[in-house]
Amino acid sequence: MSSTTKNEVFEAINQAHDVFENFSPEQKQIIENKKIIGKHSPTEWLSLVSELMKYDQARDKLVDKVKNIRWRNLSRNIGCLGVGIFIITTMVLEGFLEIGIPVIYYIGFLGIVIIAPILHRISPQGQLLATLNTKLKKLENVNLPNFFRDIIVPILVILREEMRANQPLLLEVNLDSPAFHTGEDTLKPGFVTKTNYHLKSTKYSEHVWFKFSGKLHDGSAIRCEVNHVARERYFVKHKRKGNKTKYKYNIKLTHDIRLVLPKSEYQYQPSDDKTFQYTETEKAHVFRIKSPQKIKGSSMVAGNNLPSSLDRILGHVKHIYTQVKPVNA
Repeated sequence: MSSTTKNEVFEAINQAHDVFENFSPEQKQIIENKKIIGKHSPTEWLSLVSELMKYDQARDKLVDKVKNIRWRNLSRNIGCLGVGIFIITTMVLEGFLEIGIPVIYYIGFLGIVIIAPILHRISPQGQLLATLNTKLKKLENVNLPNFFRDIIVPILVILREEMRANQPLLLEVNLDSPAFHTGEDTLKPGFVTKTNYHLKSTKYSEHVWFKFSGKLHDGSAIRCEVNHVARERYFVKHKRKGNKTKYKYNIKLTHDIRLVLPKSEYQYQPSDDKTFQYTETEKAHVFRIKSPQKIKGSSMVAGNNLPSSLDRILGHVKHIYTQVKPVNA
């Protein structure tokens, strides 16, 4: 890495770290706890998360750029290099050239090997690199998953148009990766597949990605939750040259939408449509769509890559509105 490029990276690290340090307590809490729980208007939510988005985009570019740079562990590398030179020199002199080495040589060389990285660490340059490395590690650990900007932010933009300016929106978002726990399987212990893979363990995950609720312009109330239930099976195939392993995932992603429409504004048109549940109260029509979706592979669980839910949510809401007509129409 050239001197100019290195200085640019150093400056970028400091700038990103300063942006994080200048966040409000609520913004810091979101990043550090990887969770959003609160009640604000959509406009306030967008204002709150806009700086987070700018920070996260800059942070992603920075972390990718400096992932493998050597200066991050320079003190340790100096020590390792010294140990390597010591071992090779000893092997050459005593093993091949059969030259006896005084004990004082070992003591002196090992002293240099130990002291050199320490001296570098306490030097001004070493302290600077250590500080930058600490900041970079913190930046690497404070990250927003892709679904936050691909799904949550567009939902907030839409709700800003569909809700009154000061109407509160209850929002909960889990930005962390799903956690698995052990559980009983429908398959018996020791189950063997047709390809001779033995079932070793089974784990499960129940994870709520996000949910929100609020009142729309027309007086309707919307509540939406997106969650998943996942099963992970771990298989081993025993072979002479080593075992082969594989994981199998069964993931069901569910969109649960409840829409309450006021009878003063809408009239229900009964139909044979089985895609939703319908109930009514004295003052409202209550619709609910619970839509499960099977997900192939493990990318969502392993990489926190939630499939796009925006189109499905909007499609379900639109479908519910086709079941009613305005009272004054």
